[in-house]
Amino acid sequence: MAEETSSHLYVFVRRLSEYSRMLDLCAESDVFREEHNSPIIYHHLVDRSEWAEADKQSSLLRCNRIMAYDVPHHNNPFLKEFVVDFNRHHPLIFDFGSLPKRGQSKQFDEKIGSSLSRLISDTLHSRKILVPIEFDVQVPRTVAPLAKDLDNIMITICSEAKKHLIHSKIFINGYRVYVADRLDEDADLGLQVKLLPAGEIESYNDRIKKALESLEETLVDEM
Repeated sequence: MAEETSSHLYVFVRRLSEYSRMLDLCAESDVFREEHNSPIIYHHLVDRSEWAEADKQSSLLRCNRIMAYDVPHHNNPFLKEFVVDFNRHHPLIFDFGSLPKRGQSKQFDEKIGSSLSRLISDTLHSRKILVPIEFDVQVPRTVAPLAKDLDNIMITICSEAKKHLIHSKIFINGYRVYVADRLDEDADLGLQVKLLPAGEIESYNDRIKKALESLEETLVDEM
C-alpha cells in the first residue's frame, strides 16, 4: 500500500506590467549595483532623492511580522487584553469596521481610503509609501457568512492602497486573507488589516514548515 503524501500549493498573483518590470530590473541589476552600489529592490523603483525616506519606511515595516496571536485560539485573559490594546494602538494595523451591506460599498471604500491616507499624514509624514508591501487581512467569523467574496474584499483594499497609500511605481507584493475569531468582541470592530514588509508572508510559511518538520523529526526519534 502506497504511503499517503500531502503537499501545499501557494499561488502568487501579480499584474503583468509589474512582473515585466521585475524581469527588467533583474536583467539590469548587475549594472545597477555597479553604478549605484545598491542591490535593494525599491532603490530600482523610486528616485534616488527618495532613498533615505524609503529606507526609514523599510525599517519600520520590518518590525511588523505575522505572529502567533494573529490567529488567536487561547483563553489567557492577560494575553487577550494585551493583544487587543496592541492591535488598537498599532499604527500599521487598521480596523475598517463592518463589511458593507448592499448599497454601502462606496462608503466602505471611502473609509479604507481615508484610513490609509491618515497613515501617510499622521505616522509616516510622507506623501506615499516607497517600498513594496504585503497585507495580512482578518475577516471576523461573525460576519463571514454575510461578507462578499474574500478576493473581492482584497480587490477593494488593494485598489484603495494604490490610490492613497503606495507610490505609483511601488507594487503590492502579496496578501493573505482568512476568516478568524476576534479577541476583541466590540461589535463596532470588523475587518482588520495588518501592513507587512514584502516577503513576510512567504517567510511565515517557511517558519511554519520548518516547525512542522522539526516536530516530525522529534516524533520519529521518540518512536
